[in-house]
Amino acid sequence: MPGLGLETILAWDATSHGGHMPEGYHHLTHEERCQIYGLMQSGLSQAAIARQLGVHRSTIKRELDRNTGARSYRFKRAQEKASQKRKTASCAPRKMKPDLVKLIEEN
Repeated sequence: MPGLGLETILAWDATSHGGHMPEGYHHLTHEERCQIYGLMQSGLSQAAIARQLGVHRSTIKRELDRNTGARSYRFKRAQEKASQKRKTASCAPRKMKPDLVKLIEEN
């Protein structure tokens, strides 16, 4: 990458998407997971639940795929898993691994 300094590359990586999730994207909250559970129990379809919560239907499908056990949707367990993932997530840039930085500096 001629002309690009390492600082420029690292700055771009740390600020891609403005340093935030893309617009319109958010994590499901505990309250939304409770609503999903209640609406599923009342017999609503995944699409109807998505409309009710104001999210895309694929969000509901993925949530249910990830967190439905033998008995039903496990909203408490889903929230525990999501909270744990956020706690252990690293803020470090994921694309700029030490080996890649070394390769760039050598060229």
